[in-house]
Amino acid sequence: MKILKINRYDWRTNLGGDVVQMISVGRSLESMGHEVKYVAGVDEIKEQLPWCDIAHVYNLQRSSETVQQLRLCAKYSKKAVLSPIIADFSEINNLARTGLKRFIEKSFKSRSNIIKDVARVARGVQEFSTLWASIRGSHFDNIVAASALSAALIPNSSAEADYLKDRFPIDPSNISVIPNGVNLALKDIPLKAEIAREAGVPWEKFALCIARIDERKNILNLVKAVKGTEVNLLIVGKPAPLHQDYFHEVKKEILGLKNVIHLGRGFSQEELSSLYRLSHMHVLPSWLETPGLVSLEAGLFGNNLVVGDCPPVREYFDGIAEFCSPGDISSIREAIVRAYDAPRNNLFADAHIESNYSWDVIAGRYFKLYEKVLDA
Repeated sequence: MKILKINRYDWRTNLGGDVVQMISVGRSLESMGHEVKYVAGVDEIKEQLPWCDIAHVYNLQRSSETVQQLRLCAKYSKKAVLSPIIADFSEINNLARTGLKRFIEKSFKSRSNIIKDVARVARGVQEFSTLWASIRGSHFDNIVAASALSAALIPNSSAEADYLKDRFPIDPSNISVIPNGVNLALKDIPLKAEIAREAGVPWEKFALCIARIDERKNILNLVKAVKGTEVNLLIVGKPAPLHQDYFHEVKKEILGLKNVIHLGRGFSQEELSSLYRLSHMHVLPSWLETPGLVSLEAGLFGNNLVVGDCPPVREYFDGIAEFCSPGDISSIREAIVRAYDAPRNNLFADAHIESNYSWDVIAGRYFKLYEKVLDA
């Protein structure tokens, strides 16, 4: 089968969980003997659509971009499935947004998508042509249109499926839940023991946080939570393109702290695998995740886990992680200290993740869905 994977315009330079999911499933499908190509941008999509049997579109958070991509699939008479990777952002918008973003969300509400899209276009991370979809309809309108253009919607959790069914006029029979996963072969990568020393990390015991620096990942509250504790924290990640002001706040909070280091350079998967082996725990106190692929990876390597409590995350990590309330610094601090003081892998996260979330098994479920869509 020839499968075309379509994601947001800047996926090659602005990596995130949606990209990891797309490529991980793609590689597993290739190992099964299928052909997979990855594209973004109108010209690339138009060039490759005639080649494919089916298109798989990712990421409904940028709904104007997604609906444009799905309309192109329809124009070329190609069936398309959609991984929405979406959830309710109202809590983040009400409690976590700061500065200009808070003003935009409060003042423009349902039409804030226009301003966000204009900002992305101005920064070169989204195509100008997508603005027409923003002008034509709200974020809600575009989600409904994209859902109607999709042969199947594939949320990563039952919580995400419930959100789609509860908030939008979507046919429930069109929804198939397939979880996110982890590459079990990561454990076969040899340890590069010197990676922490080369990166300037002075501690033998530390907590790790691998994340983009933005409001949703809640990095500012994380830094505030470990301030004044004996927990050593290594943050690895670049600022999201439209979150530079937030990044500056994070840097100011880190300034002068001896127990927090931020590394903003890129790390290979091999290097990250070594950091997972060397760290005692991983913390991701996000307001929202579906479910946080780095948490799955870290847990696979036996890290104690601290995660922000929201329905999709609870679905994946209940019983194998410490949960915290993202808006409560004391809650974050208490969860981190519990995990830091506990023996490594005390909740046996590695065995649970290895048994339930292999990408190879999950890719097989995607292929069966592709076949069902093409046969319909």
